[in-house]
Amino acid sequence: MSKVGRMWKTTPRAAVHPTMMDIAWAAGIFEGEGTTRQTPGSTQTTVGQSDRWILERFQLLFGGQIYGPFNTGPISRSKQWRWVVYGARARGFLLTMFSFLSPRRQEQALKAMRIERKGIE
Repeated sequence: MSKVGRMWKTTPRAAVHPTMMDIAWAAGIFEGEGTTRQTPGSTQTTVGQSDRWILERFQLLFGGQIYGPFNTGPISRSKQWRWVVYGARARGFLLTMFSFLSPRRQEQALKAMRIERKGIE
């Protein structure tokens, strides 16, 4: 088993069940600040923020890891944090957010999960 595989098994799970309001809030943040991609053999979803509390809320609602702080550039003094979730949790997150996302984000999510649109209509 690779090092990455062990990391996924220790990724914190969600601590609470999100409400519809939580899901709509998270979808808005993800729409503006999130990314998703297909990695070799998995799906990865990331949200970057300078306010760590937002990512702590994501972790509480959806599990995942928070990494950082990272410097955002030589001029900027702000720190950047990243919430990351992989695999089944990433796909679950994307499917939970799906109906709240813009068509462009929906296409990105489908591509990352390797699902064709005709398969979900």
